[in-house]
Amino acid sequence: METPYCRLFPFPVLFFFIHCLIGYTSATTQLSINTDHSSLLALRSQITSDPHNILANNWTTNSSICTWIGVTCGSRHHRVTSLDISEMELEGTLPPQIGNLSFLVSLNISSNFFHGQLPIQLARLRRLQSIDFSSNNFNEDIPESCFGSLLRLQLLFLPRNSLQGNIPQDIGNLPNLRTLRLGFNNLNGTVPQSIFNMSTLEVISLTNNSLSGRLPVDMCSRGRHVLRSLFLSFDMFNGEIPSSLYQCSQLQQISFAYDNFVGNVPPGIGNITMLDTLFLGGNSLSGTIPREISYLYNLRFLGMERNSLTGLIPLAIFNMSSLQMLGLGRNTFSGSLPPEIGNLTRLTALDLNDNKFTGTNNFTNEPSSAELSFLTSLTSCRNLEELSLNNNPLNGFLPYSIGNFSESLRYMSATGCNINGDIPNEIGNLSNLQNLFLGDNNLHGLIPTTFMGLQRLQRLYLSNNQLNGSFPNSLCALQNLGALHIGSNHITGAIPSCLGDIISLRELSLSSNQLESSIPENIWNLLYLSLLNLSSNSLNGPISPAISNLRGPVTIDLTRNVLSDITQRLNIMIDVASAIEYLHHGYSSVVIHCDLKPSNVLLDEDMVAHVSDFGVTRLLGDKDSFTHTRTLASMGYMAPG
Repeated sequence: METPYCRLFPFPVLFFFIHCLIGYTSATTQLSINTDHSSLLALRSQITSDPHNILANNWTTNSSICTWIGVTCGSRHHRVTSLDISEMELEGTLPPQIGNLSFLVSLNISSNFFHGQLPIQLARLRRLQSIDFSSNNFNEDIPESCFGSLLRLQLLFLPRNSLQGNIPQDIGNLPNLRTLRLGFNNLNGTVPQSIFNMSTLEVISLTNNSLSGRLPVDMCSRGRHVLRSLFLSFDMFNGEIPSSLYQCSQLQQISFAYDNFVGNVPPGIGNITMLDTLFLGGNSLSGTIPREISYLYNLRFLGMERNSLTGLIPLAIFNMSSLQMLGLGRNTFSGSLPPEIGNLTRLTALDLNDNKFTGTNNFTNEPSSAELSFLTSLTSCRNLEELSLNNNPLNGFLPYSIGNFSESLRYMSATGCNINGDIPNEIGNLSNLQNLFLGDNNLHGLIPTTFMGLQRLQRLYLSNNQLNGSFPNSLCALQNLGALHIGSNHITGAIPSCLGDIISLRELSLSSNQLESSIPENIWNLLYLSLLNLSSNSLNGPISPAISNLRGPVTIDLTRNVLSDITQRLNIMIDVASAIEYLHHGYSSVVIHCDLKPSNVLLDEDMVAHVSDFGVTRLLGDKDSFTHTRTLASMGYMAPG
């Protein structure tokens, strides 16, 4: 019969062995705790700013590190397994001792002000599964081999820093990585091809760097892929979008916007039926929109703006009832906008700017002067907030139904669209509208008094139309208005003085109309105007001295009127400006007058202005910030003291 192994050792020897083993384990555990303790104290010592005294008051030597804020210890070994000091506004660097926290599973220092280089000693943390260094100021290269040995790593978050250089090759070899976020840094070069074929990756986010190169043509074609989100926007990727992309069938978000992609939109994208977001804008894509895009019945956001796409929009696109945002602006799409556009009932934003769309309700390219019926269809989109139609040859009239638009409509822009006819009174029903742009059209008739119903309006642009009649006092009721542009119309009569009561007004342009009478005194109550253009009217009378009330930098154009002293005042201003320009740039040393005021501007017999009184003039020298006061001309009066 086999002799049990334990019987080979006399009992006293076995007891001694167990006693030594327990003692050794206890000593090792104590040593490990001390190692974690010293590592965290080393981290605290590198913190140069702790504005809320979180670590200063809590990470103290007279308490267990397992009770410190942000520190979690394991129940078995009492080692630090998690360190979370995120969002504490800490500033400093990471010490190399961070690599001694050998039981660490999760490390989160996001939303602080850590800077410098990522310590290479992070490579020792073989148990790490999650790293989050988001939103800090790390500003050097990612060290090679810093992360390649972390075979258990699942989450690697390094976005919103200032990291430079290339993405290390070994990141593409991490067998368990699920999320890789490196966006909003200064990374450059090509992306390791292996990253795009990692079968475990669910999220790749490289947005807003200077990364370049082509995507692999066999992307998604090797084995089973679980990729859900692919963010590559605002980089420098080029070449064609791989046709194999559809094999990543779990994709929900694709963002390739504002790169350098060329070629056609792959029809196979229509097979990624789980897709929620597709952003392809700001590239050099050409051809037409493939009809297969309409198969994406879960798609909510579709952006293809700023490309070279052409042709008609597939009618089936307008049956994608899940769409919330559709951006097709700045292409060369043509054809009419059909009534089916009203089927996009969940739409919140529609951008069709700068194309060749017409306003007819059939699929011909013949312009029409009839009602723009597609706008009536859009009134079915009860969630619509933004509508952009600029620079399309719509060639039609605004329908009365425009007043039935969604109450959520905040932004409407249709400049340069050859819109004819009157502005419907019903437009005053859009009570939540904040921005209305209808300039550069052929609108005529009166400015509707119903505009007074647009109490939230902040910007109103009606310039370059054929509007006529007097300036409606009802516009003075718009107390949130910041910009009012009605130039280049046929508005007659006087400028209403009540405009001066709109204290929010920053821009006022009424140029090239037929306005007459004097400039109302109240206009100068608009203290914070940055633009005042009343040029090319028939305004007369003097300019009030209250013009000097304007406080900020302001561009004023009152020319081409019959104001009594405007030319003379402008000439004086030009003379003074020329004198100051000479002192700053025409003299051998920069001369600072230091006391420029009306009493120091003298007029000669020809009403030419001369800047005088240099008694407190200072010279800016090359070596000294200021040299001593000098008199460069006849000494003027300088108050004592």
